[in-house]
Amino acid sequence: MSKLNWTDEMIALLKELYPNETIEKVASLLGVGKTSVKNKATELGLEKGIKREWLEKVEEVRNLNSTHSISEIADKVGISERTVSRIKAYLNLSKNKEEDKAMRSRIRNELLQRERRRMVFGLNPLTKIKIVTNKKKIELRHKLKKMGCEVSRGANIIYYSEDICLREDHFVASKRLGLHLMPIPT
Repeated sequence: MSKLNWTDEMIALLKELYPNETIEKVASLLGVGKTSVKNKATELGLEKGIKREWLEKVEEVRNLNSTHSISEIADKVGISERTVSRIKAYLNLSKNKEEDKAMRSRIRNELLQRERRRMVFGLNPLTKIKIVTNKKKIELRHKLKKMGCEVSRGANIIYYSEDICLREDHFVASKRLGLHLMPIPT
């Protein structure tokens, strides 16, 4: 097999195309094999450059890092989570505690809103996050339980014994919230 003679024109074209084009494209434009292109590029010390579109993606990762999670960044930028992690490691990007807390809080609130919408339409939940529908009701149930009342999970009937001192406002509040206070049957 004869050795390929590289002309000055071929070398100039190789130097121009190699950093930004695929090896296959360079080989087809020069009319040589891929191995020849790789070997000559190595001999000349040529390296692949970073394409402009990747630089834009890196900049997007840098901009979104402080407010978004890795999976959100991957979705927005259109690259894999693994690539986002590698870019963050290469650039030494990290979040401070406040940024991390704000991001987690935002994500949790979005999940809660999504789960509430599903609940309104009667759909099964996607997560195991407990959706609080009536905070005042939950607080009253907790307060009555701490006082010694028998509170069953998921039930609206709360039993109390005669030795528990319930005030009239407990009965009014429970009725308003749909809870039924009843004495323990003997």
